[in-house]
Amino acid sequence: MYPESEFLGSVDGREVVRLAREVLAAHPGDPLRARRALDVRCPDATPDQARAALAQASLQLRAASRFGTDADDLLWSDAGLAAASRPGCTQRRARRLLAAGVTEVVDLTCGLGLDAIGFAAAGLNVLGVERDDAIADLARRNVAQRGLDDRVTILVGSCQEAVSWEHLPRQAWFVDPARRDPGRVRADGSHIRLDDAERWSPPWSWVKAQIGVPQVLLAKAAPGIEHRLLAQSDDGDESIDTEVEWVSEDGQLLEAAPLWRRQHGAMGCVPRGVRRRAVVLGRSPIELGSGTAAAMIGQEGPAAPPEPGEVLFDPDPAIVRAGLVAELARAIGGRLVDEHLAYLVVPDPLPQSWRAAARRQWRVLWVGGYRPEAMREACVDHGIGQVDVTGRGRSLTEDRVRRDLRLRGRPHLQRRGTVITMGMGPRRSTIAVLGGIVTEA
Repeated sequence: MYPESEFLGSVDGREVVRLAREVLAAHPGDPLRARRALDVRCPDATPDQARAALAQASLQLRAASRFGTDADDLLWSDAGLAAASRPGCTQRRARRLLAAGVTEVVDLTCGLGLDAIGFAAAGLNVLGVERDDAIADLARRNVAQRGLDDRVTILVGSCQEAVSWEHLPRQAWFVDPARRDPGRVRADGSHIRLDDAERWSPPWSWVKAQIGVPQVLLAKAAPGIEHRLLAQSDDGDESIDTEVEWVSEDGQLLEAAPLWRRQHGAMGCVPRGVRRRAVVLGRSPIELGSGTAAAMIGQEGPAAPPEPGEVLFDPDPAIVRAGLVAELARAIGGRLVDEHLAYLVVPDPLPQSWRAAARRQWRVLWVGGYRPEAMREACVDHGIGQVDVTGRGRSLTEDRVRRDLRLRGRPHLQRRGTVITMGMGPRRSTIAVLGGIVTEA
């Protein structure tokens, strides 16, 4: 039991934290005034309690951008908030475990208990393992606050130690390695992300060494992890089925989530390789997988540059990272612009059912080589006086393109457009596309 978390988790402590959120919102960027205002509103709180409440309120306000008002009744830490998955990702993981026939799961990297809460809310029994006593205490209070004590038990220990515990359940394990460097801090106080998977805690090689120990092993990894590191166990055990999901929300790629499952009695019958799926969360969610029926609806034509009147779009990053751009083209009846570029072309704007598959859509107004005079003339013809700049396969800065176009000083050109530059073909010849705003279907 820790005095600070005991206070913050009490009825009186939660009320002080609520008031602390109010004074922080009333005095943004002025912690001294906020502290004085809290002292006036909570005269019975000790200085340590007031300090702890303000720190917790600040974390809750930061967490609100991802968790909404659900953040207000949870207790946070800096590291825990940085590592916390969005609710949609947690719910998705729980559904995958349920689909695999799982009824209980060991969360080997429990942290503040957010994944444990998500698993338990979906009906799973959860054993959480957390190496830090104080964080484990916060996790227990978060679980209790959500009324899930009967489904979640949290023990103290490291994940490396826990896997050797004699009575550890082996139906399903979940591992979310810490991916930030505790010794390197940015100016804003955040810790720098680690790109090397062997520097994660636990290292990725340790995570993969657990494949096949439980019946189901589910992990969370950085979305940019190399595909080769997601393959099944190195011993070539064909009883292991591997499925990886890349998950995004609001156009932001959030995580890669491999699931390895031992298929008892299916030795030699499980397809080799890694099945891939892209999951786009949101109001109109999309799932696209390699070899699924949904991916075979249409027939994409040969790769070709866009033409005026067509719609060019940039697929969601989960689809790109999962390597499913060609599958998306087949699903929507579109075509690739170039086999090396993740751009697609369709005749009309994407219907609402597929809208989330695109980060951006442009109606193609003009296409040609990178010739500033011709591009400028096209802009004038379409009344475009300001441009955004993007592209792929060719390094041209926004300043360079805008400088080449020389559109400043033309107040009669009121529209805004987008210049998309592409390096295409074997020689990566540069073409430019002028795109306008797409009217939603």
